[in-house]
Amino acid sequence: MYSKSSINLKKMNFKSTLILTLLLSAFSITSVANETKSWRSVAQLSTAELARVDLSGPGPRDSKTPYVPAEPYPYSAPYTVEQMTFRAMEFTQHARWSSVIVDVYGSMTGNGYLDQGVTITYKQWLAKTAGVQGQIDAAPGEVYQRMIHHYTYPPRIAGQQHYWQVRRSDQDAKTRLDMFVYTPALRRVRRIPQPQRDVPFGNNPQSFDAIVGRDAWEFDVKLLGADVLEETIRLPNTRPHITLRRPDGSYYKKAASDIKLMGDDYTHYTESGGVPCFVIEAQPKEGWLDGYYDSKLVLWLDQENFYPLRIESYNSEGELILIEERTAWLANPALGPRGYAKFNTAYFDPRSDLMSYTLHDAPQVLDMSAEEGDLVFRPDFMRRNWLKSSLRKSQALVASPEQYYLRPKLYLGKFPETRTINIPDYVTRRIALQDAAGHLVFDDQATATTQDALSASKQHSTLSGRTEQDVLLTVN
Repeated sequence: MYSKSSINLKKMNFKSTLILTLLLSAFSITSVANETKSWRSVAQLSTAELARVDLSGPGPRDSKTPYVPAEPYPYSAPYTVEQMTFRAMEFTQHARWSSVIVDVYGSMTGNGYLDQGVTITYKQWLAKTAGVQGQIDAAPGEVYQRMIHHYTYPPRIAGQQHYWQVRRSDQDAKTRLDMFVYTPALRRVRRIPQPQRDVPFGNNPQSFDAIVGRDAWEFDVKLLGADVLEETIRLPNTRPHITLRRPDGSYYKKAASDIKLMGDDYTHYTESGGVPCFVIEAQPKEGWLDGYYDSKLVLWLDQENFYPLRIESYNSEGELILIEERTAWLANPALGPRGYAKFNTAYFDPRSDLMSYTLHDAPQVLDMSAEEGDLVFRPDFMRRNWLKSSLRKSQALVASPEQYYLRPKLYLGKFPETRTINIPDYVTRRIALQDAAGHLVFDDQATATTQDALSASKQHSTLSGRTEQDVLLTVN
């Protein structure tokens, strides 16, 4: 559970900052309203943006695979909206090349319970061609990538292994994953069914598709406009840096203020450090994903490489059910723009205040022969508990709930005709308290002084027609 002692260490600063912020909320609301908005509709795109966008429609189809554009991948500007989403397929949670990573992950429940783990993940790219083109060229049902996850932390599950075979799917070949699990206590390998694609994992907000990735040909897409993201995953003021690991095993500290959305090698930041994005709405195609729980996705893709920095999922009732935010870095420079990979991903279910994250530490590109891969990547080999990498630990774990990542911003004013944000009042309250404190706050951590400050803030507000929820959400 969360530690009240560490909260008390920040008590005086927390109270003073919170009171001042909330008392001035009425004035800050006015300031926010007067700020220049960062998002624009299609009709408001700049000349440079219009030069990169083809608004005429999907375009000609491939003669052999009609659900794929006829133009050879990776396409060229101007890009159709469909082509942008095909390019975005390049950047799933697992890089599309052979590699090894230290995968650090965790979840935080709505009452402050933090659970974390570490796996060492080996991946082999099997497709004849690199990246998305290799997946497109693979025959439906063919395995194009495989990976083994070695669990090294916490001790209660150390030694467990998961073996995945990722398959090319289409309208007829529905299976996307073969999944095998090895448990040391039983010394048995068991095959388990593919998880339901749109259902969250236990005690986590993200689904199977959020991890493995979605195929662009399963969705109808349209361009909503453009936006500039100034930040995605936010570290709290209680965690000024992250300790990361290099492939050679050495550690280094990365200041929170130095973590950029697309890493240090990206050259298309705005003067303020933001990333220009195209914003796209995607809906499941009829006959492809019938009954799919995520009835709509809204994606923020960087305008240069089409890397997805933010993805929102909505259910059939129009409720926001998941916010996924990412930071990236150039992990495989030899591939140029397609060598970007995820550094960190954070997920948030605003309905239950459930959060999770996965961070890829010490990424290393591997040159793995077919023979070595055939030896290692098979279910029975897991019995040997073979782990070649010496990188079995990470210091990127979150030390305590007070150092966990902040809940994401909701951006209530952006694309209001498409995005309907309705979340529980208690989550609204926690977001306001969190943003004032600079770290996660739960209702039972709010002191009487905090609640008095909230009431005072509401009394000082002279803006008519504003609800308490509106005031809380615009504190910062």
